[in-house]
Amino acid sequence: MTFDWRRFLDIVQNLAEDPREEAQRASISRAYYSAFGHAKAHVISVGATRSLEPGHDEVWHTFKSVPGSLDCKRVFTAGFNLKDLRDRADYDATFPPRRSLDASTRAALRWANEIIEAVERIAQSPWPGAIPPPETAAEQLRRLIRNLPAEQVRTLLAHAQRLQRRSERRSIT
Repeated sequence: MTFDWRRFLDIVQNLAEDPREEAQRASISRAYYSAFGHAKAHVISVGATRSLEPGHDEVWHTFKSVPGSLDCKRVFTAGFNLKDLRDRADYDATFPPRRSLDASTRAALRWANEIIEAVERIAQSPWPGAIPPPETAAEQLRRLIRNLPAEQVRTLLAHAQRLQRRSERRSIT
């Protein structure tokens, strides 16, 4: 079962109601990871990243690279804004005045919701220039065999069976 990052944001919204600074900072941080996790899952699923485990900057820049998509631009901009806010909430010993922390928490929740909603809209269309996931060896073999004449398939199967028997004899001795 895959984790649903959108539901994580529901918990964050409850935490954001707690007026303590620790809860507000945690809300900002978790809002970021909810949005980031959802965006990352999408770019991996459509094969839009160079790596199987893209980092934060790669995920947000992947959305920037899509020409003409306002939703992708929104995800890129809100993603980096939210990341900056999360860095401040997680690492700065002194956060700006209380009013600013409340506003920052609301902004984090707003940006996280914007990102998740935009990714949902983006997911409704094919990703431009997506790289299909790599075929497994078995899928490649099936595709190749489908295109071979029946006689060649029988020859290959007979050869594979001989190799299997030879391998089994070697493992016994």
